[in-house]
Amino acid sequence: MENGIFYATKQELLEHLTGNDKEVLEMTIQLKHNQEFDFDCAYNLLFSWCQKAIIELK
Repeated sequence: MENGIFYATKQELLEHLTGNDKEVLEMTIQLKHNQEFDFDCAYNLLFSWCQKAIIELK
């Protein structure tokens, strides 16, 4: 987040995220807990998240 606030846990951060940022963090939490996920959906989510981040850097 770009508001200068540091959240101590992923769960705290998750409460303040929206959109793809929130979905990416939720996915990482699921993976950490060995929960099943849809690979194609995860790939598309990460691809679009990275694409947006790169565009914002321009």
